[in-house]
Amino acid sequence: MSPQHASVPLSSARCTSVNIKGEISLVEIFMESLEDTIGVVIVLMGPTGAGKSSFIEALNALSTSGPLGIAKDQLEPVTADVRAYQVHNVTSVWGLYHVPIYIIDTPGFADPRISELQVLESMKRWRDACSTAEKVRMLYFHPISDIRLASRKKRCMDVLKSFWGARNIPTVTLVTTMWDRLKPESRATAEGRFESLRDDYWTEWCQKGSRAIKFENTYESAIDILKHVAQMANRDISAHKTKGYGDVKRIDEMLTVEQLLRERIDSLQQRLQMIDDDLRTLADPETEEFRQILREDRKDVLDTLARFSSQLEKLHPSPLNRATRSLMLIKRWISSRAASDVL
Repeated sequence: MSPQHASVPLSSARCTSVNIKGEISLVEIFMESLEDTIGVVIVLMGPTGAGKSSFIEALNALSTSGPLGIAKDQLEPVTADVRAYQVHNVTSVWGLYHVPIYIIDTPGFADPRISELQVLESMKRWRDACSTAEKVRMLYFHPISDIRLASRKKRCMDVLKSFWGARNIPTVTLVTTMWDRLKPESRATAEGRFESLRDDYWTEWCQKGSRAIKFENTYESAIDILKHVAQMANRDISAHKTKGYGDVKRIDEMLTVEQLLRERIDSLQQRLQMIDDDLRTLADPETEEFRQILREDRKDVLDTLARFSSQLEKLHPSPLNRATRSLMLIKRWISSRAASDVL
């Protein structure tokens, strides 16, 4: 029964099951169409190469239309823009209601060409526009193949937690991936990493209703996760709503996403300095081929630096303060390097 013809309010119902009525396939739709949807919306986030696109392909694995072509080398970024899909032939059953299920795929964190701030920017307007939607869920992907939880990936989790907000905690699931790539003798060690990740770093969110699960990169595993997420309770739309790029505990505290952006800029500045030093020392004509490679690399670094500094500038348009003064120094430095005659 459709929501328009049911006698019980949709907001008061609970999901009782997920109904599969045929071949499951995913079809791309316009993102804007989900701003006022009554359906279940599942947002996928996580670092580049963590398996978000593989999860989508696994859900679509039995489609007679074939693969979507979005999951390639897991070490390379696949999704450069936010994409929305409807999961065809699957509905979430809430009492008498059958509501559709949608998936939003986002660019990955820790991508060398896309900042975490840019990823949040791509989602911020939609997050705010659907702030009253009850059936929004989040899957945060993390590769269990990582021997340790690197500082950068840990802080990417912090970015997600700050941006998504405390009210969404019960609707967030940590999805560990790459289990299918483990050698049999590595499985026990990976199980230990999973328990450590869940009980140490994700423990506060688990205590508030979040969960940590495994994705085995199969159709069956993807369906199990879809059922788990679709049957979650509605989120509390009356609770505090996060604004901007995240919440901070103190008014003078810098957002984690800004810290990461500034670190990226620092790293790029150091890389550019090293390239310039190499170009100055490689004066022999026999090194011209290598010099050309360095020139191309230098241009990429300068372009990325300019893009990241522009993003940082948007965070501090006014007034002139410590943050904007440091930004001015960064921009002057970039201009001086761009005009350098090291070539």
